[in-house]
Amino acid sequence: MNTAQRLLPRLTAVLGVWGLLLGTPAVALAQHHPAQEIATAAKNAGFAAGVTAAKQVHLQLHHVINCLVGTGDPLFDAAAGYPCKGEGDGALNDVNDAPQRYARLEEALHLARVGTRVQAFQPDHNISVAVKDLLDEAQPSAGS
Repeated sequence: MNTAQRLLPRLTAVLGVWGLLLGTPAVALAQHHPAQEIATAAKNAGFAAGVTAAKQVHLQLHHVINCLVGTGDPLFDAAAGYPCKGEGDGALNDVNDAPQRYARLEEALHLARVGTRVQAFQPDHNISVAVKDLLDEAQPSAGS
């Protein structure tokens, strides 16, 4: 084996690393699954609608918020937990080609934020149901 043949794999590896560092944004390397993020957020909104104490509703709605905004957003609450970890950068960041879906997600985010501040169970329950409905509407259909 000549020198060129021995160095070719190393050169390819080095060029590949440099290409990643210089040419590809780090965000592009992460997996983005907005449909999964929306489904996880909807599942947590469903949990919020099914619990019987405002404190539990608030925790589930914080999960919804975290799934919608992602870890880089000021609204992200790490203490609440992140059920969408590994699914993307937050559904609102990952859904950029569907304006109607994005609008539903924004509405769900707004309502979830309101729900985390309500201290009465029945309004919290109603808000959770509305958030779940909006997230279900935002879920991509099989054809989109």
